[in-house]
Amino acid sequence: MDNGLISLIIPVYNRESYLDRCIQSALDQQDVRTEIIIVDDGSTDKSPEILDDYSAKYSNIHVIHNHNHGAAYSRNCALDIATGDYISFLDSDDYLEPDSLKCLLQALLNNNVDMVIGAAALYSTSGEIIEFADFNRCPEIYRNKVITPRETYEMVVNLQNLLSSVIWARIYKKEVWDNVRFPIVRKSEDNMVMPQIVENCKSIYTLDKIIYNQTLSDNSIMRGNNERSSIGTLDAYLIEMDYLLKKNYYDVARYRFGQGSRLLIHLTESLSDNESKMELASRYKQYKEISKTLAKHANPKDKIRYSLFRTNLAIYDQVRKKFAKG
Repeated sequence: MDNGLISLIIPVYNRESYLDRCIQSALDQQDVRTEIIIVDDGSTDKSPEILDDYSAKYSNIHVIHNHNHGAAYSRNCALDIATGDYISFLDSDDYLEPDSLKCLLQALLNNNVDMVIGAAALYSTSGEIIEFADFNRCPEIYRNKVITPRETYEMVVNLQNLLSSVIWARIYKKEVWDNVRFPIVRKSEDNMVMPQIVENCKSIYTLDKIIYNQTLSDNSIMRGNNERSSIGTLDAYLIEMDYLLKKNYYDVARYRFGQGSRLLIHLTESLSDNESKMELASRYKQYKEISKTLAKHANPKDKIRYSLFRTNLAIYDQVRKKFAKG
């Protein structure tokens, strides 16, 4: 039975050693129809030639060659030409299980939802398992269940891992992405679009099955550790917190604030150039405004904590570490 076409989007930049495994896993998907849209982001290794060879051999592989603009731009290019009924994403150093898309699609159709969130396994470049990003740490209410957008954001707190803030290991009805595109940033673009995606979903299903294998490679364009680019993560949390506060999801907003404030402190200590200092000062002002709103819905102890955050960031950090040790 034909249940429709899945557009699988893969951004690529200098991933020649991973491409065969990645693309073959896409081609090996069982019992589904796919168009595989691969966007080469100006690679300087052999990736372009590898991609062209696959495109010449397989009619369902479509390759776009761009200058280097980043993964967000590449994904947008693919979304603009996608013709599938459903959308899924795969990073070029990762790979799928053979039944990944089949299981995701079946869950979506059987439960009549707009998005399905699957589980993932995280590996080192040597192939050693690092972590299972699944639902085992989550209350039963969120596992293999149809959940609301509110419950989806509750999982941000309960899961505390990648599944709460990434766009891969999922399948979406195409219309979920109709009015959504990634901001052209180098980091945390997933977090930035997640509020729009969740808002476009009436209901969501969680599939407690490993369908995605992530390789934590050191030089991945998705997962680089450039400190300067981490300022973008501060911006992503601000976007999410703005959405969460508008929806009155104060518990999740407090969790994101905790992540953002710790990152702000770290970057303030590690980035010393004038441009970074100016940008961080600007973000600090924005986080202080968020803390004022959170304080209105906090217990007395947290009200004091937010007040201290606004008064002196260094002292706030000292107090935070002291209580963390205690």
